[in-house]
Amino acid sequence: MKRELVFKITIAIAIAIGMVTSIALLGCATTKTINPPELINEQATKNFIDERNELVSLIFRLAGRGGHLDLITDYQKELYAHFLKYKDHPAVLYTVENLIFGFDAICGLAVHLRKVNGRFELIENLDFIFGPTGWDCWTPENTAEFIPLLNSFYIDTKFADFLKANHDYFQTLNEEFYDQIYGNFNFEWFSNHGVNPDNMRIILSPSSSTNAYGGWILGETPQDNIIYACLPLPDDGEHELWIIIHEFAHAIGNPLARIWYEENIEFRRWSDETIDLEKMPHYPHGLTIAGEYLTRAYTILYIDENFDMGTSWLFDLEISQGFKYIREVFELVKIYISLNH
Repeated sequence: MKRELVFKITIAIAIAIGMVTSIALLGCATTKTINPPELINEQATKNFIDERNELVSLIFRLAGRGGHLDLITDYQKELYAHFLKYKDHPAVLYTVENLIFGFDAICGLAVHLRKVNGRFELIENLDFIFGPTGWDCWTPENTAEFIPLLNSFYIDTKFADFLKANHDYFQTLNEEFYDQIYGNFNFEWFSNHGVNPDNMRIILSPSSSTNAYGGWILGETPQDNIIYACLPLPDDGEHELWIIIHEFAHAIGNPLARIWYEENIEFRRWSDETIDLEKMPHYPHGLTIAGEYLTRAYTILYIDENFDMGTSWLFDLEISQGFKYIREVFELVKIYISLNH
C-alpha cells in the first residue's frame, strides 16, 4: 500500500510539473536511415549519460534557453560556475541570436549527432528534425552553422575533461538508475504495440532536474525507429519510472494520433476542445493534444497491465490536468487494440 501511495503521489507531481514533449514526435516517416555504430546496443554498457546531450544542453543553458537552466544540485551549480566564463563564446552568442527555442529541440538535435575523430557531425538521416513532422526550429541552414560552433565550444572549453572529472559522480548515477529503475521497466510490453524494444534508448541528464523529452531517429518502418527518452536527474524510482513510460508511450500514441486526428471527427473534436493555452501552454494545437491524449491513454494501459493498483485515480488526475476526454480516448484505444491484435 505504501509503494502504491508513493507511486500515485509522484505521478501526480510529474503531471503537475508537466512532461514537455514536442509535436515533433507526431511523425511516422518511412525514409531510410543508417544507424551510427555508437547508437547500437548502447544501453548494454549501463551508461546513460550522453555527452552529446550534455554538450548541446550546456550551450543552450549559457544562452538562457528554457528547460536547461536548473541550478538545484551541486553538480548543476558547479557546471554553471565552471563554464560561465564562456558565455560570450561564438556558439553561445549564435544560439542567443539565432536559436530562439529550447526544451526538447536540444535532445532532438543531440541524438542526431555522432562523434568522429573527436568532433561531432550530423548523421545522414535528419528527417525527424527537418521533415514536416519534426521541429520547425531546426533547419539545414542553422544546423550547418551551429555544428562547427558546437565543435569549437567543445574544444575551447575542454568539455570532455570536465565530464571526465565527474566520472565517479556519473558512475554512481548510472549504477543507481540501472539497479533501481531501469531493471523495473518492462520493455517487452512495447513490442505488443509496434515498438522494437531493442531500439529503445534512455538518456539520463544530470544537468537537468525538471523536464523530460523524447526524440526519434526515423527508420524505414516504425520498427526501425530508434526511440529516445531523455530524463532529468532521478528523483525517486516511481517518479522516474512513470516518466519513462510516458516518453516511450509517445512512440505508440503520436503516429496513431496523426491518423485519428485526420480521420476520426469525434477524436478531433475532443482534442480541439481540450486546448487551454492558460492551463496547458505547451500544447497549443489540436494535433499536439491528440498526441498527448493517446500517449496518456497508453501510459494508463501500461500501468493497468503492469501494476496492481487500479486506474480510476489516473483518469481523475488526467481530467484535473485538463484532459477531460481521457476516459473516452482510453476506450477507443482498447477497441483499437482488440481489432488490431
